[in-house]
Amino acid sequence: MFFLWIALVILFVIGVSVLIGRMMSPRAPRTRDPMSRAQKVEALKMSGAMQHRKSNR
Repeated sequence: MFFLWIALVILFVIGVSVLIGRMMSPRAPRTRDPMSRAQKVEALKMSGAMQHRKSNR
C-alpha cells in the first residue's frame, strides 16, 4: 500500500508540472506551412544558399 501511494504522488507531481509547463509556454499557431518542401528547396537555390552543393537537383 505504501508503494501505491508513492506512485500516485509521483504521477500527481508529474501531471501538475506538465500542466504548469503548458500554461507558461506560449502557444504557437498550428497552421500548415504554405510552402511545400519543393518550393523551399527552389527558394534556397534561387537565393544562392546551395552553391556549395555538387548538384542542385
